Amino acid sequence: MREFYKNHQELTVDELQDYKRELLKKYRPATVNTRIYGINQYVKYQKNSGIPEDFRLPPVRCQQKPFLNNIISKRDYEKLKKGLLKDQDLFWYFVVRFLGATGARVSELVQIKAEHIAVGCMDLYTKGGKMRRIYFPKQLCREMAVWLKQRELSSGYIFTSRCGEPITPRGIGLQLKVLAKRYRIRPETVYPHSFRHRYAKIFLKNSMIFPCWQTLWDMTASKPRASI
Repeated sequence: MREFYKNHQELTVDELQDYKRELLKKYRPATVNTRIYGINQYVKYQKNSGIPEDFRLPPVRCQQKPFLNNIISKRDYEKLKKGLLKDQDLFWYFVVRFLGATGARVSELVQIKAEHIAVGCMDLYTKGGKMRRIYFPKQLCREMAVWLKQRELSSGYIFTSRCGEPITPRGIGLQLKVLAKRYRIRPETVYPHSFRHRYAKIFLKNSMIFPCWQTLWDMTASKPRASI
């Protein structure tokens, strides 16, 4: 409210609308809507202001760019895999493979253990207490088993830091940007969720069984959320 009263003396409908126009010149739509929400809440409790009780500043419509525009392409995905394999950077090769072949969230990826590779899947429990199972392709498990044998790793977390602790999701995100530059791939398309989006796109293209898709993806909404 300090921002409002800095340039406006009275709390009136006209002053509020002027304030909204000022916000639009200074901030992005999402920020404008945050400010509008705050002042609407303030107005709601100013009963003697002379403003109609049902008056609210309308929010700004935000036009979001389709998230499919920033998904890594098949060509770049293959380029990234081949580059990592050629350079024998197997740690990040398998990070990319698992993100792209399973649709796992990066927070789930870091939980994968050698024991999960042996059985070909991993069970996770969601906040609602429901269980979700992530399946790993057989060929990927076979390749991973060879690598794990070379590392002499038969149990415990696979994707770990030099200290032996699971690598952080943030660390994975930062390294993916480094790899994008190394292999000359658009950095804006190389981030953990990009692989998940790509997996979802391919899955939907090849299967129109939506209830099955909801179960595998731990979805409850009637359409994909932007956080997929």
